[in-house]
Amino acid sequence: MDAQAHPGRTRHQSLRAQAKALGLKNSFLGSNELVLETVVAMRQRDFRTPAVFTTKTSHLAAQGSDYQALLQQVSVEQLSEAFPSEAWNDFMASGWAALPMPDSILDRRFLHICTLSSMADLGVTPTRADTYLNGEGHAGYDFTMGWLRNPATTPNAAFVATHPTTYRLTVGFMARQLLRAGWADDINTVRACVELTLQVYNSKLALPNPAVRQFAHTDGEFMAEGFGSIPAPQCAALTSPSQFNGQRLYRFRFYDLSTDTAQGALGELRRAAERPPPKATLPVKGGKAHQGLPGFVNFDQPPATELPAVQEPTFVFFEALTAHEITQNAVPLTPAQLCGEQAVPK
Repeated sequence: MDAQAHPGRTRHQSLRAQAKALGLKNSFLGSNELVLETVVAMRQRDFRTPAVFTTKTSHLAAQGSDYQALLQQVSVEQLSEAFPSEAWNDFMASGWAALPMPDSILDRRFLHICTLSSMADLGVTPTRADTYLNGEGHAGYDFTMGWLRNPATTPNAAFVATHPTTYRLTVGFMARQLLRAGWADDINTVRACVELTLQVYNSKLALPNPAVRQFAHTDGEFMAEGFGSIPAPQCAALTSPSQFNGQRLYRFRFYDLSTDTAQGALGELRRAAERPPPKATLPVKGGKAHQGLPGFVNFDQPPATELPAVQEPTFVFFEALTAHEITQNAVPLTPAQLCGEQAVPK
């Protein structure tokens, strides 16, 4: 073998020194001369060394090198194919697109348990109205609007394990946005897609509010210079129907601000502003939703559009330039339901 003893050292000491120099562990249970000699020789001859024998620094460096090599085998064009062409055409026409969630029974059950697990983390049981207050003030739950925001801005490693379809579609959606914006199809753009931090909202399951709730905004400051120039995909995972017993529970309406007409109107507002407009920030990287909308936005008139009634679990994708109005109607509960003596209907 290539592993040779260094003059003045015992063979075991020499092997330990060589192992350390090669980024290998040199002290572990069973690290006798034969084992050290074998792993040192494997590394010297560029064979893949089992990770258990490598140091953390060496292992991370090797993983990073492998990751870079994998990224070079993927193009943004390929990633964009993960988002269906028909849905992309819908998005280009109106600023949003809806896609059905996986319809297999196993996928539905898996999505259901993921949502329930997130609620359990809040201390909320959907059929127990006396637990709803547990979610108030929790960073992962917008109690006043009734939206389960967990997972929202969740690192990919945790999200992919529980919502692979959402991740795949969002990556494809962002890839299409980047190509439309003229970004180069290179390794940096690929990384921007696969390493994105997702911004996802799950609709609540049987968590009625005591009154009608409504908000309308853009995800980011619409008065800012460059607003919407950086792709920032948004996804609402609607896991519950929008109607129950003939009563509307919630409604989504949209207004596309990417059109030439809307952009011209925004430009006039910026020029007429008393203060210079701020620089645009990326909504999913710390930017805040801007409460309030330009005066010309009217959700009751075209070109505003509305999401059709939701019967089955649905994904809705949109972007920062899509102003949106979300209305959640009240669902009255009986006194017995409010105190937890009677279950809330699912």
